[in-house]
Amino acid sequence: MPIIYVVVLAVAVLHVTETAADPKYMMPRELVEHAREIGCAQIEDFFDTMGMIGPPYVYGYVPGRPEDSAVFWCEKTQGGKRQFFLAIRGKADGVLGCPRLIPFPAYPGGLDIYREPTESLEQFTYLDAPKVKGPRGERTIHNTIRTSSRGLETSFYCHEGRWLMRSRD
Repeated sequence: MPIIYVVVLAVAVLHVTETAADPKYMMPRELVEHAREIGCAQIEDFFDTMGMIGPPYVYGYVPGRPEDSAVFWCEKTQGGKRQFFLAIRGKADGVLGCPRLIPFPAYPGGLDIYREPTESLEQFTYLDAPKVKGPRGERTIHNTIRTSSRGLETSFYCHEGRWLMRSRD
């Protein structure tokens, strides 16, 4: 076998080995690293689905520069069982004060952020008390996090240090 073929084969094998060893990012590296810091991992099979799906992260949750805050999906595995979480990154403590990791019982969908000042908090229930409706007569005054997948939309809103949630078809 001529030496040129051996060299080309060796380069091809090295390239495939390097490519296989490179980490695969489903979201920006800084968010993957933050997930690791909080004991979570990116959801590597997030896009293994049919049809359109939004991203597993979004920047700009709290007021200020969009790059200073983000929300993203991550997962932990315990006893072979996957548990999904919505993680909040940024300087949200002084502004919102809600826990930064929200357990989510189903496979998550794409994320986005919206703000609708006419939305009543009474349409939501408390995440820590699912039968209790949000406060009567109060409306959203800052951003709401929304995820949607397979026709189901779930929204999360931080109010006075507690998460409110609303799901609808």
